Parts: sequence; structure tokens; C-alpha cells
Amino acid sequence: MEHIKEEIFKLVALLNKYSYDYYVEDNPQISDTEYDTLYKQLEKLEQEYPEFILDNSPTQRVGDRVLDEFEKVIHKVPMLSLSNTFSIEDLRDFDSRISKLSSDDSIEYICELKIDGLAISINYENGKLVSAATRGDGMVGENVTENIKTVFSIPKTLKTKKSFEVRGEVYLPKKSFELLNKEREENNEVLFKIENGESVETGATLNKLEDGSFELVKDGKVIAKIDANGQILTYLYSTGEILMVSNTASENTEIFFKNGQTFFKGDGVSSRFNYKDGVPLYESNGGEWKFFDREGKQIISNFDNITDVKKLN
Repeated sequence: MEHIKEEIFKLVALLNKYSYDYYVEDNPQISDTEYDTLYKQLEKLEQEYPEFILDNSPTQRVGDRVLDEFEKVIHKVPMLSLSNTFSIEDLRDFDSRISKLSSDDSIEYICELKIDGLAISINYENGKLVSAATRGDGMVGENVTENIKTVFSIPKTLKTKKSFEVRGEVYLPKKSFELLNKEREENNEVLFKIENGESVETGATLNKLEDGSFELVKDGKVIAKIDANGQILTYLYSTGEILMVSNTASENTEIFFKNGQTFFKGDGVSSRFNYKDGVPLYESNGGEWKFFDREGKQIISNFDNITDVKKLN
């Protein structure tokens, strides 16, 4: 059994090293296929000998519990934020303030591109990741430890046994963003797009039901239904009432008021519009058409038959 334990230890160390090379150093030492092969070997051994599973095993990272609700955390040292600047005058004022605080006559600045992500504080104790929190308002953040553990580029265990806090930005690279959208598209899920640097959902989700029909869902509400044959499309009001039913096979279309009364009904040849109480407003059949008043009395028909037009005040 000791040789099994030793083999698991070696695989964990090796896979963690390769992960570090890939995610942190951006210098992969082996191919994805080779990594996956070693990963599966470790996974198989851990399934057979669960008593030897190590806390820093890469297989445990995937299974970490991602939380949707977070408890509050008070930062030991406030997480401050840099101010924006939009003019040369602001930069000169900044330089002037720095010069007054420094006794050095020659001050050098280093400028670099800013990655706009989510500010995170991560605490290590004796080389182990013990907590992670968002900046929040700078004084109080949210505990996201379990979520941070799922990020492969953040080590759960360090080579050193030191205790310290590290702060930085968590962000999603474009390549990962594209892969995420590809997976969501394959699963008929809502795609994401970027607006003002923030990821937002677009469109609606198309869900297939057990009977073969589909539902179109947006903001948690069903906005449309499609039958299993893809012929009958039903649109719904946000409150659930039927808005429109369209049959692509028969070309029949019917639009409803919220009270259930038919507003419009047509089949490609004839059509009819109604007032809200069901009284006809307009009818057409082929080249003939008619308008009706609120009592249902015909008030006008084809323009060809009009001989007297009066202006209504």
C-alpha cells in the first residue's frame, strides 16, 4: 500500500508543477493530452484508494464547492483603490504630491496596462490557502474562498511554509470567455457579451422539454413556446397570458389582448382586427376591406366606392 501512496504523491506533485508552468509561467512543459493522461491515472488511483487523497490534489480543485451566497469579511488592512485620471493636469498634481512626500529629487514611474477584473485578497498560512475575500467597500468584503479554490492559476499549497496576504485581480481571459460561450451555445444557454467592461447575458435560453417541444426563457420567464413539430409558435405576455399564436403550416395567425379577446386573426388571404371587447374594427378578404364603428356598424369600405370624404374634427 505504501507504493500506492507514494505514486499518488508523485502524481499530485507532478500535475501541480505542470499546472503552475501552464497557468502561472505561461510556459507549458507537456501537451494537454499528456496532462490529461496523468490526471486520469491519479483520478483512478484516488477512486480506488480514497484514504490517500491529498488536499492539494488537482482532482479536488474541480470538486470544490462554489458558493452563490457569501458571508461578510472585515479586512485586516483596508483594500484601497487608485483614482482615475483623465487629464495631464491630474497627472501633474499627482506628481507634485508625490514630490512633496519624497526626499528623492529624481522620481521614476512605471506605467503598465491595467487588467480590469475583481479585486481579491488571498491569505496563506504556513503555505496553505486559508481564505479569500473580495474588496467590497474597502473595509468589508465577501468570503469567496471556495470559489477562488476552483481557479487553477491560484495555488492551494505553496512550496514555502510562510504566512502572508496577496492581493490582485481575478479576470477571465478572452480565450476562456470564448470557450465559455461555445459551451453555452452547445447547451442552448444564453450567451454572454461585454458591455462597459462587464459580462452580461444576451437573448434568451431555448429549453427542450420531455415531449419534444421547446420553451424560450428570458429573465426566468417563459416568453414563447414551440411545438415538437416546429410549426406552432406561441408568444406570451410577461404575466403569462397568450399574446400570439402562429401556425407556419396553415399560415394562421392570431393576436390577443391581455383579456383573452382576439385583436387580430388572419390566414394569409383574409384578416380581421377587433376592438378590445370583440367588436370588429376592420375586415379584409382578398381585395375587399371594411371598417366598422364601435357598435359594429360598417362605416367605410373600398376607397374605389368612396364618393364623399369629410374631415373629422
